[in-house]
Amino acid sequence: MKIVQTFWTKPGLHGHWPDPVFHYMSWALSCLQLRQFYNQVELYTDHSGAELLHDRFRLPYTGFHLTLNNFPFADYLWSAPKLHTYSLQQESFLHVDGDVFLFRKIPESFIEKHDVVCQNLEIDRSGNKGFYAEILKTLFAVRPQHTFPGWLASARLNDLCAMNAGIMGGSNISFFQRYTRKAFTFLTGHDAVFSQLEDPQYMTHLAEQVLPGAMMRNENISLGTLLSPDLYPGLIMPDTNEAINEDHFAKQPLPFKYLKLDEHGLSPSGRKYAHVMGSRKWSLATCKQLARRLKKDYPDVYERVLRHASTKQYAVTGKKMPATFVEKIGQIPPEKAFRRSVRMAAVCGAAVPSSGSVDAFEQAMLSETNKLGSLARQKMEDVLRFEAERIRTARSWTAELLRQHDSDCLASQDLITDETALKAAGIWLEMNPQGKRVVTQWNWLNSRELGPPNPLRIRHQVVLLPESITHSLIEIGLSPVQLRLINILETAGAPCEASALCRAAADAGETPETAIFKALVFLVANGVLLASKFPNRPTPLSQSALLQPGKSIHATRYEPVE
Repeated sequence: MKIVQTFWTKPGLHGHWPDPVFHYMSWALSCLQLRQFYNQVELYTDHSGAELLHDRFRLPYTGFHLTLNNFPFADYLWSAPKLHTYSLQQESFLHVDGDVFLFRKIPESFIEKHDVVCQNLEIDRSGNKGFYAEILKTLFAVRPQHTFPGWLASARLNDLCAMNAGIMGGSNISFFQRYTRKAFTFLTGHDAVFSQLEDPQYMTHLAEQVLPGAMMRNENISLGTLLSPDLYPGLIMPDTNEAINEDHFAKQPLPFKYLKLDEHGLSPSGRKYAHVMGSRKWSLATCKQLARRLKKDYPDVYERVLRHASTKQYAVTGKKMPATFVEKIGQIPPEKAFRRSVRMAAVCGAAVPSSGSVDAFEQAMLSETNKLGSLARQKMEDVLRFEAERIRTARSWTAELLRQHDSDCLASQDLITDETALKAAGIWLEMNPQGKRVVTQWNWLNSRELGPPNPLRIRHQVVLLPESITHSLIEIGLSPVQLRLINILETAGAPCEASALCRAAADAGETPETAIFKALVFLVANGVLLASKFPNRPTPLSQSALLQPGKSIHATRYEPVE
């Protein structure tokens, strides 16, 4: 089976990740996981892409094709090079995006027995509010619908079908030849229309994903999907064959359910197929999991990526990475370090001071906050203190602490695979000493809180953790079940045996054991808790000992201002 990928460097090297280094790690992990299962994995790219992935990172592609040098398309048409790769295939194939990670093999037989294979169908019957309906409405506002090719001219906003191309391939090469010809006719014949759109990049969704969905409806082709369809309002699920059944997800998932990793994160113990697309790439927690997975399973490649990130060439194409958190804070303008406070100030009518040092900015903002009314002042003080605590915590993370943190988190990975292993393996848990727990009155992880002052104040708990590659700070919001586990563990004041901790948490509240297990795995996968094996540890603390009342020693609490 021929597996192909497409890497086009013209749009830049960030790939919509927070930093190019994670884009590189994504490509590395995607390729290396594919090579775990397939002997033929080839890359279609340009000269710069080959130099990066082949010469610098030495990724084990079995073939490199320089088909994208001087590729004559605008960089916002990001799917055009993928369509070009589809058009070049002469045998059964599967194209896999560079932000897709396989932890289980997709059988060759599944691909070869279907005309077309894609990640999943996306069917939009919303009429006017769905993702694809919005794209078409915007396009048809510029040019009448009937003037477009037949597959668009006949499109109905209340009955749209698209193929998500996280993976795309199959055995019907004739179909892919027709499909790509129509796609390029659309992209090259309407560039004047695209230039009038505010977001012309969405036209690639039509060419790559809506077009084959329309063709599928009009042709007698066999379709295989990896996952269940995305369900939009009014969907009647079509009859498709699924290759990977993610049993721990609902049979009828919510829209874009495949975006969500499970409690294990990027792990062989978690989802067997992960597509980190869209805004998911901007999650620093996801970036951290990506880095840890690459470092644990492919340490040599991980080191090559980091060495490249420290070179002058990287600074030309990306940005110079800071050496410490203190240096990073010194590079950030105060209004960015306090971005949520600045947004709240605009809502509350507080003046925003001119830029100075971070500390001076904080004091000036507090002074302005004192001029506000009671409720607005409480909310402004809450967000200011939260963001100030972020800065103080980041400054405390020295290089030595970060090295120990990364080592501890790496050792914790993959110790907890399932509930059976948890009970049998004798795994011990403790709090990550580099995690800082903060309690606020409002949930500042939710952007909707950055609105007019409201009296609803519920204590929210967040753990602040370091992301050491880019010296950034990760915010992990805690659910009630996760918080219960942490409180019991902190009360014990010493490492606890994991299965005993789960039993104690179950006894402390009416929560199913499976939910407690998932909460525990999430905390370990994200570095809030550290897991280890101590075969010679003394007898675990009893459940009654774990449940003795005590006070958390790690939380900074902000009491409401009266």
